Amino acid sequence: MWDELKVTVPASEDTYRRSTAYKRQSSDETEKDSRLARGRVAESFKGSHGLSQYSAEPEVNLRPSGAGVDLEVRYVTRATARYERRNKLYNA
Repeated sequence: MWDELKVTVPASEDTYRRSTAYKRQSSDETEKDSRLARGRVAESFKGSHGLSQYSAEPEVNLRPSGAGVDLEVRYVTRATARYERRNKLYNA
């Protein structure tokens, strides 16, 4: 399942660097779950080319907010590990 967390950072010149760091951290943390999701999608849609562009890699979206910039991190996780994964990412 896809999960999302939002982190607000002050707007500055290093906002992009921070978003890259969050993406790298979430990629490292969710690598196993992403690989499992890609395998399950490929298995479910054998012979179908509609989901050949599917990616289970985490993504970070930047959105301006009143307090700075919101970094919205979306990542794939197993439902049973959702809260544990989210806590690890928040701590990182």
